[in-house]
Amino acid sequence: MNAPLDIVVLISEISEGREVSSRIYRLIAEHYASLPREMSSRTFKDSIVLADLLSRLYTCAETYFLRIARFFGNGIDPDKWHSDLLKRMAGPIEGVRPTVISSKPYAALDELRRFRHFHRYYFEMDYEWQRLEFLMSMLEDAWVPYNSDMDAFVTFLRQLAEPPPAP
Repeated sequence: MNAPLDIVVLISEISEGREVSSRIYRLIAEHYASLPREMSSRTFKDSIVLADLLSRLYTCAETYFLRIARFFGNGIDPDKWHSDLLKRMAGPIEGVRPTVISSKPYAALDELRRFRHFHRYYFEMDYEWQRLEFLMSMLEDAWVPYNSDMDAFVTFLRQLAEPPPAP
């Protein structure tokens, strides 16, 4: 197991990442709320902004998930590490760490992961509003449970960092 200082550093990295992801989520929510209700009235630029923010949100979460995986020595298949990493976060490692995220956040993040891949390699930038609406719906439903899961995981890390009681 890693030393308490290493755990404190991991907590700090997770906290920084969560602050950034919260800012991105607020931007997403603000942008989405400002869109016209009628999809036909929405602009090409609106879809590009929303797609970019959704992609950034996933990348931010994936970054601190990778730090968690490395900290706990979670081997990840290099050929499919993006999906493997997310799966690892959705399950406990017996005797090492609890689950990082529950099923609802996992499902939403997995959709965002797939979308981020599409976003990176789809050069036309003509995003389907139905797909963006679906992603927003999943994200909105998963945001509160995601934050609760992350709070619980950070609490676990803080307990790990506590020195053992004196004999």
